[in-house]
Amino acid sequence: MKSSIQLVSIPIGWPDDAPPRSACFGLTPEGESGESYEDLVSYFRRLCACHGIFPHSFAWRVRPLFENQEVCTPNFNQYATVMNGVSGVAATWVDVLEKLTLRTDLILRTLLPLRGVIGRTKLLYRKERFCPCCYRDDEALGRPKYNRLLWSIECVEACPLHSTLLETAPEASKRNRFTFWLPGISRLDGGSLANHKARQASDQQVRMARLIADLLDDIHEDPEAFANGAPISEFLQHAAITLFEGKISKLFSHLRCPKSFYKLKYGATRPSLPLVAHIASTFDCDISDILLGRKVPLKIIDLSFDFKRLNCRRHFRIVESSDALLTDLKNLESSGMAKNLNQTCSLLDVNKDRLRKLAPDIVARIVKIGREDRHRQKFEREESNFAKYWQCYQELRSQHVRPTRNRVSSLVTQRTGRKFNWSEASKFQTRASRLSAAIKVAGDAPDKPPSKNRDTTRTTNSCRKRH
Repeated sequence: MKSSIQLVSIPIGWPDDAPPRSACFGLTPEGESGESYEDLVSYFRRLCACHGIFPHSFAWRVRPLFENQEVCTPNFNQYATVMNGVSGVAATWVDVLEKLTLRTDLILRTLLPLRGVIGRTKLLYRKERFCPCCYRDDEALGRPKYNRLLWSIECVEACPLHSTLLETAPEASKRNRFTFWLPGISRLDGGSLANHKARQASDQQVRMARLIADLLDDIHEDPEAFANGAPISEFLQHAAITLFEGKISKLFSHLRCPKSFYKLKYGATRPSLPLVAHIASTFDCDISDILLGRKVPLKIIDLSFDFKRLNCRRHFRIVESSDALLTDLKNLESSGMAKNLNQTCSLLDVNKDRLRKLAPDIVARIVKIGREDRHRQKFEREESNFAKYWQCYQELRSQHVRPTRNRVSSLVTQRTGRKFNWSEASKFQTRASRLSAAIKVAGDAPDKPPSKNRDTTRTTNSCRKRH
């Protein structure tokens, strides 16, 4: 029977009292505040890049360290969405990576310190998101691009540093996927996501992001306090006594929570992070005050439409009248946040049929906006890909090499990593050939003298007709 390999040990010949050597590089996580703390998935990807190995290959190599080897699956994306959360998968990955790097602070790159005070519902966003301005700052400061822990939380929709909306990382089909593992790299063409256009966020979205960022700061200062946090029922009782004459029913009515959340007052369940953030914003306090049961001064803040509806309604599934839903739909359209029908239904937490029956004219305009936006994005992608193809096409012509479709496609793949299928390459080859011929004709036409052979032929033919 083979003995297990010790990944963390002292090399042979070293003194016995020497500190152990880590199996992997002790890479330092990025970030210095709640707005910029790096998450565990980003740290794992950068660690794989330092060793020159893909994440799924790295995971298979360290699989013997997992007590439950089913946690380590072949597809990295299956567990990458939960590595930053509060589940057992996140705890297992923290333990393994701390053994490999001999670090003790990787648990703070997840939400595991909140494991005993919040639930898993509506905690992590299922897709990768980013802030283009943060990536630009990383490039300007010369540091590696990395993903922030704040971006992986579902109820956070904006970057508090730049007041911009978080963008969803582009996804590509398996056939045209660009091979990558570093954060900040596009899966479509391998370009930098720092070049993505940033959009302005609303004040309520920025306020929500700052509340969560302050919570992450409090976790880093005293993570043990949250492990032994007080039940939310203590804070709710304090808020009811302070603001609603001790009546907890009025408090829940003001928060617009359904009856299923009334069991929170008995401490029978753990609240979700969106609910706690909603309570903190409504009563003008910190999220840590609620989770730790602090009796702080409270006051009621009248929140506007964006925060109440977009951040809380879809989490609580509150059923409202058609008039209120129509008002929400009009506000979405006027604010420019309704990019397409699917996004609008997700924000309002309704299905398409109800919106079509309620306001068919507004839905038609939103569908038209979405169609135009998709056509514009498709046209921009085609123009960008053709620009790369045309550049390599001209380069081969300058080297007196015949620019065939295979040669140009191979050169583009070698330069940028972008692979074209047969239809794309054929279309670009035809377009490049026509453009090259048009440029040649335009360059030769002004200075080209009339051909003598053509004049002689015309004269001979005219003489023959006379005879």
